[in-house]
Amino acid sequence: KGYAYVNITPLTNIDLEKRIVHLSFEIEKGKKVYFERINIRGNSKTRDKVIRREMKISEGELYNQTNLETSRRRVNALGFFEKVDISTKRGSSDELVEVNVEVTERPTGTFQIGAGFSSVENFIAQAQISQNNLLGRGQLLTLQAQLSSLRQLFLLQFQDLYFLDTKWTFGFNLFKQDQFLFSFVRRSQGGSLTWGYLIAEDT
Repeated sequence: KGYAYVNITPLTNIDLEKRIVHLSFEIEKGKKVYFERINIRGNSKTRDKVIRREMKISEGELYNQTNLETSRRRVNALGFFEKVDISTKRGSSDELVEVNVEVTERPTGTFQIGAGFSSVENFIAQAQISQNNLLGRGQLLTLQAQLSSLRQLFLLQFQDLYFLDTKWTFGFNLFKQDQFLFSFVRRSQGGSLTWGYLIAEDT
């Protein structure tokens, strides 16, 4: 309800004969408090907007502890940070509060390489490079290659959950595949486009 500095004191009145306790809560709610500033620290790679768009609070809004906890959970769910801490402190007046978001970044890129042997395809090799936070923008980019004596596959995948800073999701896949069969060579290339829209919190 916006009362960030409410004081609640429980008062007890013991009735020894009836073996019961009368409990009263004395509530001193004070003034309503508003968010003054949202400070983000520790993100040397990830851009501020990637974190801010996951926040369920904004500067100038009425204080809301539930949305504060939801914001911490959403930022942590990005998978870009080892630790996400959100704390508050008094702002420039008693009716204002500052929010400090402290994050510790983790590596978001992966590199995989593998090799094997098959009685059908003989030697098999594969490699994949993936970046879940491309240039600190929160975008996904994956490059994949598979090679053998009978098959070659190259795949490029891209996904942006907030296309052009909107609630639209955009992604595409591009592939090129060659299969060397016993009497002919099959070559295929193509791709796909994906669009989506964020309707609600988890939909």
